[in-house]
Amino acid sequence: MQIMITAKINGKEISCPAGTTILKAAHAKGIEIPTLCDDARLSPVGACRLCLVEINGRSKPAVSCTAAVEPGMEIQTETADLRAARKMNLRMLARHYSAE
Repeated sequence: MQIMITAKINGKEISCPAGTTILKAAHAKGIEIPTLCDDARLSPVGACRLCLVEINGRSKPAVSCTAAVEPGMEIQTETADLRAARKMNLRMLARHYSAE
């Protein structure tokens, strides 16, 4: 029997099996989080860092493809700070690959 946990993403209550990543839980509820490196054939590594989310009570954003949902967690997927961080991460990736 799977242990189910509940949390909130963007104010929506969600329920998912323990060990589910924030990214997978969000996608299961139709909540989009941007990614580049997410691929079902690979283990999550958080390399692109575009899937950052904010978790209430934590000072730094979390990488949603590697962070598991925890009971009672309150997660935000779209804030001004997240958009700025994602934009910066995408610029750094583009700069790295355009230099080669």
